[in-house]
Amino acid sequence: MDQISLPLDDEELRTLVTAPEQTESLLDYLTVFDVIRPLLQTKEALRLAAYDVAAQAAQENVLYMEIRFAPQLSMD
Repeated sequence: MDQISLPLDDEELRTLVTAPEQTESLLDYLTVFDVIRPLLQTKEALRLAAYDVAAQAAQENVLYMEIRFAPQLSMD
């Protein structure tokens, strides 16, 4: 995988990957995936992301969730 430059500061990173409260279009809302998508291009990255989603849900006592996945976005 190519080197991807991310901020070291957690708050700065959070700002990059959190959709803004006010957007004018779906494309505006989805711009955060421009940062996230390049990080999900390997089996290991996808495995880690899936595990992390499940682990966070378990910590919040989530009993049921549906996770959407678009495989074509992980084939760059």
